[in-house]
Amino acid sequence: LRNSETLKMMCDLHTSEKIKYFCRDCILGLCPECVVHHAKHDFVFADEGAAFEVRQQLKTLTLSIESK
Repeated sequence: LRNSETLKMMCDLHTSEKIKYFCRDCILGLCPECVVHHAKHDFVFADEGAAFEVRQQLKTLTLSIESK
């Protein structure tokens, strides 16, 4: 997915809500309704910076898996 597509994703639980936050602890996109359940977690606004952070984590995991 391109950044613009990722940032337009809709919540699976609240289908009328867009993903607006990213929970770093759960590695999960959150809508405003879901963010309440992650209040004590480390979450950020789902913007291009968060999308970049997720891509970096995926690259690191992929390299880790490939080296085994």
